[in-house]
Amino acid sequence: MADQVLTVGGSNAAIVPEVWSANFQSEFNDSVVFPAIVRRDYEGEIMGRGDTVHIPSIADVTATDLLDGARNDAITITATTTALVVDSIAAVDFKVSTLADLQSIPFMEALRKRGSEAILRKIQDDMIAAVAPSSSAPDHVIAYDSSTTLQDADLLEAFDLEATANWARSMDKYLVTGELQYNDIANIAKFYDKTLSGVAGVEQGKMLAPVYGHSVSSSTACGTTTYMFEGSFMQAAIGGLNVSVTDLAVLGERGYRLNMDVIYGIKQVHNDRVITIG
Repeated sequence: MADQVLTVGGSNAAIVPEVWSANFQSEFNDSVVFPAIVRRDYEGEIMGRGDTVHIPSIADVTATDLLDGARNDAITITATTTALVVDSIAAVDFKVSTLADLQSIPFMEALRKRGSEAILRKIQDDMIAAVAPSSSAPDHVIAYDSSTTLQDADLLEAFDLEATANWARSMDKYLVTGELQYNDIANIAKFYDKTLSGVAGVEQGKMLAPVYGHSVSSSTACGTTTYMFEGSFMQAAIGGLNVSVTDLAVLGERGYRLNMDVIYGIKQVHNDRVITIG
């Protein structure tokens, strides 16, 4: 008689324990960049959905070359307002059975993490969609010189536009690219050459220093578009993350509902303080 084998899937199936790891597989998603660097100066004035903050602006004026003894005419000045409205909600909801909740507490924590990350990505997508650079001369929407490869010539062209628009020479300037364009920057000789001022601009493919005064970030959410902007070009108001867990017993269900949401508003304020290369 042939040997008989005790197998996991056969005779021993009833006594083999099932072990669920508490370590969930990491998912690679878009890097969330924009919510951290877009200005949020008026966020403290927002209380709830539907609130509106009117952001005032006063136009520039020109001085007169006044001759000795001559009379100078008074001029008017134009004040305008831009409305920042908190009119959006990003939400993620889950329904979890009582058994699933009891058997896997780490799973509940993973749901909260996945949900909050998804909300941030949604806010970033809306910020990117709201970008609308000036199309009047000089046009702030420019094309790559070569396909979708970001070259030094492209950066210098945008840098000239910044100078024409009188962008402040401050550290509140940013360069956000797609991942492939970030690699293009790292491959520009003047940035990775360690002999330049004796300091390496690039190490292991990561930019260590600002590029033409711009802090550099990247995200696949940008696609193949490169964004160069001064921080005040856009304003956002983002509320706190609301998390609620509701017992579904009243509905005759054995389980819980996990609701997560954030209220927010986004408004581009200046179209001449942002440039896209694409």
